[in-house]
Amino acid sequence: MNPVQQTWFLILLLWGIWGVLRGQAPAPEHRALSSAHQAWVQRMFLTPPMTPLIPEFEDSYGVVFRDLNNDGWPDIYVVRFRDLNRLFLNQGRGLSFRDYTIPSGLGGNLMSRGRENLELGASAVDANNDGRQDVLIVGWGSTTTLYIQQEDLRFTEAYAFGRRHPPLDGNAGVWADVDGDGDLDLFVTDEHHGNHLFIADGFGGFEERSREYGLTEVATSQGAAFADVDGDGDPDLYVCNWFAPDIFYRNDAGRRFVPMDLPLAHLNASLNSNGVTFGDVDNDGDLDFVVTDRTGDTRLYRNDIHPDSSQWRFTDITEEAGIDNIYPAYGSLMADFDNDGWLDIFFTNIGPNQLYLNRLAGDSAKFVLAFEEPSLPARYTRRYSTGAAVADMDHDGDLDLFVANKDTTGMLYPNPLNDGRFLRIRVEGVLSNRDGIGAKVWLFRQIGDSLTPVGYREISGGSGYLSLSEPVAHFGVDPAYTYAVEVRFPSGTTVRRAELRAGREYPVQEMGGIRRAAVRTYQYLSRTVHGRRFLLSLGLFLLLLSMYAGFLTLAIRRYRWQNTQTSLFLIGSFVLLYLVFGLLAEATLPTILMTQIATLAALMAIIAGFMEKIHRLEIKRAGDRRLLEEFSRQIILIKENRELYRQMVTAIHRAMKVRFCLLLEVQGEKAHLQAVAGEWPGEKQPPALPEGLQKELRHRSLLRRPAVKEHLPALAAQGVVLVIPLRRAEKLFAVLLLGARTDGRDFLPEDLGLLQILAGQAAIAIENNLYIEETRQLVQKLTEAEIREKYVKELEEKNRKLEQLYRELKETQMQLIQSEKMASLGQLVAGIAHELNNPISYIYANMKELQRYTEAITELLNLLTNGANSGQFQETLQARLKELDERYDLGFIQQDMRHLIQETLEGNRRVKEVVQNLRNFSRLDEAEFKAVDIHEGLESTLVLLNNEIKNRIRIHKEYGDIPPVPCNPGQLNQGFMSLLRNVIQAIEGPGDIWIITRREGDSVEITIRDNGKGIPEEVQGKIFDPFFTT
Repeated sequence: MNPVQQTWFLILLLWGIWGVLRGQAPAPEHRALSSAHQAWVQRMFLTPPMTPLIPEFEDSYGVVFRDLNNDGWPDIYVVRFRDLNRLFLNQGRGLSFRDYTIPSGLGGNLMSRGRENLELGASAVDANNDGRQDVLIVGWGSTTTLYIQQEDLRFTEAYAFGRRHPPLDGNAGVWADVDGDGDLDLFVTDEHHGNHLFIADGFGGFEERSREYGLTEVATSQGAAFADVDGDGDPDLYVCNWFAPDIFYRNDAGRRFVPMDLPLAHLNASLNSNGVTFGDVDNDGDLDFVVTDRTGDTRLYRNDIHPDSSQWRFTDITEEAGIDNIYPAYGSLMADFDNDGWLDIFFTNIGPNQLYLNRLAGDSAKFVLAFEEPSLPARYTRRYSTGAAVADMDHDGDLDLFVANKDTTGMLYPNPLNDGRFLRIRVEGVLSNRDGIGAKVWLFRQIGDSLTPVGYREISGGSGYLSLSEPVAHFGVDPAYTYAVEVRFPSGTTVRRAELRAGREYPVQEMGGIRRAAVRTYQYLSRTVHGRRFLLSLGLFLLLLSMYAGFLTLAIRRYRWQNTQTSLFLIGSFVLLYLVFGLLAEATLPTILMTQIATLAALMAIIAGFMEKIHRLEIKRAGDRRLLEEFSRQIILIKENRELYRQMVTAIHRAMKVRFCLLLEVQGEKAHLQAVAGEWPGEKQPPALPEGLQKELRHRSLLRRPAVKEHLPALAAQGVVLVIPLRRAEKLFAVLLLGARTDGRDFLPEDLGLLQILAGQAAIAIENNLYIEETRQLVQKLTEAEIREKYVKELEEKNRKLEQLYRELKETQMQLIQSEKMASLGQLVAGIAHELNNPISYIYANMKELQRYTEAITELLNLLTNGANSGQFQETLQARLKELDERYDLGFIQQDMRHLIQETLEGNRRVKEVVQNLRNFSRLDEAEFKAVDIHEGLESTLVLLNNEIKNRIRIHKEYGDIPPVPCNPGQLNQGFMSLLRNVIQAIEGPGDIWIITRREGDSVEITIRDNGKGIPEEVQGKIFDPFFTT
């Protein structure tokens, strides 16, 4: 403190001691109370309740007495000077309050450190218009903070005024809508610096605008209060100061505050004021006020402002009204304690507290001292009361009182009046602030159409000393009458209600219906969007959605998820996130979202790891299956069965990852080992396959481990787990034996299916190769026999016709050439037979099925023909139809016949195309020498060689624009055939053949080249020699 402040402090201390000593004198005489009032005072202030409603605690300062958890029962929050702040929840009428300090987070600073964190004042309003009351703690240093209430009655720091706007050593915090924008603004008095006006920005933040509003005076300010004393709709401000006169500001249209020069004691002298309270003590419809101070000079000022005048006038009526509080006073309350319709005044003093009952309507027209606290027990040195607040805590229609005491126990005084002589108005702002702070409430006695004013209240955002009472307009009324009320909200909206009865509380909303819902929705969205955690929460929520989108995209594209898997994942993850939300319901939204993100990430990681393992296994298996599928496409090109066996077991061993794979060729009852891949632990000579086992294999697609143990125990002992027969119709060509998989897994159904398909294709290829070999041998034998017969005839003719030796020799040469042609013809026939065999095979198979279907149809027709005249035809028909259906499956026959006929027609078409190409190739029905299209002959030759070309050799055609060429087409095509077959045989693996035709003058040039191994140099000079071959 500076020297001036220290001097004043010493004077105040001496004055306080003198006031206490003075308080020992007899109280001034007042008109005596009625016996009923005396009994009421005795019961309220001097008779403790049977059961303590709150625990005993000292060191309390500012107090809030209002419903904080929206259960309808007023709660109590107390800021303590040196110790833990306390929050007591009202449990209902007659029940003790519950201490909820620690769970709420409103404990404050446990140990004060002087100006660093001293806590003094308290208030509670709905600062963000979300329907829940928020708590402001005011103090020195970094203490002044607004705590926003969450859904679970847990308060979190929302705006730290002390840290954001230092220096700030606050005492009182009072609320009002200063600028008329619908949000509550805050005025904080400062012990050591200039006072602070914080204008709400509507989005949870505040701007310090004291200088802009003209609040620049620096004083040791204590209490303050807002009130619209001139009725212009703008809240005016009174500030109590130490070491300087108080200041009364007029609000100039919400733009600035103007200090008023009034002839009032507290505005012209430094009386060290502590608190100010506004109220209509004379029921004339305007606000009077009382100022308490440390000098024991408490004053009551009457409002004499004329409604049609802008001139402010107030009159000191302290002595006239009978107020004689000689003690240093901290706070005051104006409330109708006895429900007589007139506001009474309660003082919190350094000394005995006092209650003055308003009797301005009586004969004496004065306040009556109804209660003054008795002397303290010897263990206490003095009384020191600070804040006080009122509320109807037990819903009995009268106002109960809580008094904060610094050096003694805080006191809760239940009001025992309970006479039903009350009417309460609870306002709710919509366009205005939700608590309706600043709303004006006029009560009228209603007699017919006549309205007589009987009371006026203004909802306060804090008054007295550092405290706040419940924001409800409480009137004491005569139950014999009905009443009407007019409520003017800070926005200017006026709501009227009539036909109100005593003994009830009436809610009055600024607006209702769709308009109210629309405004509330806008406020919620605005509050949410501009909340300090909104961007963080939005970012986390978008991250959560992106995780879902990314994971589902990955799962659908990479892991081929279908609707079922996607739905199960979404449902399961939503349930998991909901459980996380339930477990963390008390946490902040960002905390919940971050936990959900972490949980979802863990879940996705587990699922992705599992799915990736399956996916890679599927890729590996798909690669193995592609290997077998590729082999199945090439299998028909392998013309030699031994090579087919070798490649087949190698491909299966690699693809199926088995320990071994071997193939046994069946010849009679013997099985010959033809090919092995892997580590076969058995003997080179496998066991015999008796006819019974072969018959079993002809009718089964495979034998698995149990069947192998039963039929081939010796092979099972050597590790064979799978036997697959290579059969065609009733003929068994070979048997595949497979060992166990190297990874220990069993064969999957799709693996077995692929192996069976491969076995079927191999059986067809084996049968084709055997058929081709038999055809080739037959043609060779026929050719050799013809040649032998010709030589015999030549020898016989030689003896008889030596003179024709040259001609016969020439004929022999021609025969040799013809035999070479026949050999080529044999190969050509083998290729053609291969091309014809496939369509003819399934034509033959289809014909056999059609024969069976014909038998079924014949039996059905006979049944219909022979039984038509029978008396029991219907029953017989049904029985026989069921028998035929079980034997032949008539429904399947009906569906399959069309399919078989279509397949047969397709086979016939393919046979016809082969014959047509053969006819074009041979030109048997055309003249020997004629002009033909060279390209047509080349294409026919390529078609006949297609079986040898297949997918192994690529044909590149570069045909030029050439005219028809006169030639022998049959011989020319034979030349094309021989040349192209030599080229094909020269290409050992995959390769290319280029066929180029172009015109050179009057000639046509045909070029055929390949990328095969070529003709060795040592034989190139002999290729045109007669009868030369390699």
